[in-house]
Amino acid sequence: MTPDQTGTATLTEDQVLQRIRATLAEQKVPGAETASTEATWSELDVDSLDLVELVKTLEDEFGVTIHDEELKPIASVGDAVTLVLRLDAERAKRVTPEVVITGRGVVAPAGEGADAFFDALNRAYAPASQTASGPASSSTRSAG
Repeated sequence: MTPDQTGTATLTEDQVLQRIRATLAEQKVPGAETASTEATWSELDVDSLDLVELVKTLEDEFGVTIHDEELKPIASVGDAVTLVLRLDAERAKRVTPEVVITGRGVVAPAGEGADAFFDALNRAYAPASQTASGPASSSTRSAG
């Protein structure tokens, strides 16, 4: 699964729980397939190496970044599910729909209104030093 790039949080609790269970099962953790959200790492006999591998899998699978300081309060499967869902929602808020200018014209994200389209178009052509209130520049950027 790859995260939705349109700025919408796409994960469900069940998706994250199933991925955690599958990862722990791959690591041969006893009871991983049926682990509840209340199950603690110590109850599952999960060690620090298992947790490092789990974090890497969750980051890769769901497109989130889990920082060390966020791991300290994570004591159970449910805590991990909640963390991933929160990070996914935060990631979705940060994603800005892009306007792509191709040889065939401008391609905008589906469902965006005209204002969002023209704002993104102006950003695509704005030089880095231009302020948000300044006029659009006639300079262009080319991909590649």
